[in-house]
Amino acid sequence: MTEALDQWRLTQLIYDVAWQKEQCVIEGYVFLRGLSVPNVNVQKLSAHLVCLSTGEKIPLEIQSIKSQYAQKKFGLKIDNETKQIHLANYKGCGYRIILDAAKIRELKLDGEYHILLTYERDRWKKETILRGILKSLGNKLDKKTYFKDHMLIELSKSYRYDFKVKISQNNIELNDMKLDGDQLRLKLSEKVDALYEAKDAHNAEILKAAITQEDVSVDISDIPENKRYIAVKKVIYLFLYTKKRKRESL
Repeated sequence: MTEALDQWRLTQLIYDVAWQKEQCVIEGYVFLRGLSVPNVNVQKLSAHLVCLSTGEKIPLEIQSIKSQYAQKKFGLKIDNETKQIHLANYKGCGYRIILDAAKIRELKLDGEYHILLTYERDRWKKETILRGILKSLGNKLDKKTYFKDHMLIELSKSYRYDFKVKISQNNIELNDMKLDGDQLRLKLSEKVDALYEAKDAHNAEILKAAITQEDVSVDISDIPENKRYIAVKKVIYLFLYTKKRKRESL
């Protein structure tokens, strides 16, 4: 039994990712099949951001929590040949990892990162890249972008479903802004790939814009009403819009 466990990979899944003000909260489960996890004290977990280019490791806050996801999927198994029922308790195998934007800004992190998860239980110790993203969640990760104070945090998944974190802290400056008819024209300090809009620092979506080198042009009718952030890919600017009939006063 112990030799078999040594060869087994960790079973894991990320089932929720949400921004709560300055913190990105990642929840999922991890366990070794065959070992019950009746409570949160059975497993010892630690997590680190790992820079893909340098290998630098930054410790992250992680909490062990209860999770019903694994229990529903793996708690009851029926052998198709023998028709025997196998019961297991995986209720304590959940985790909650905290990505703190304020700490990332303070450390001036920049680049692409994976999250390294370390699992310890009795004599077993295993390391794995955080992966295995719930399909419905993976399709929404690109909408969980964080923009604030000249910092961008992009969340994504690789083709192997590895959870990826891209951090950019380059400072692009707004050199000029003017309203030309129905066009809002921006002059930036360098070329950008895209323009985004959001009602807060999270959940940004691409804004339709014409981009030529450092010049960006946006049709006023394409900008959502009320208070919105307009952001480029490495920095954020705040503009206030109210009703469409008042936009000509900008």
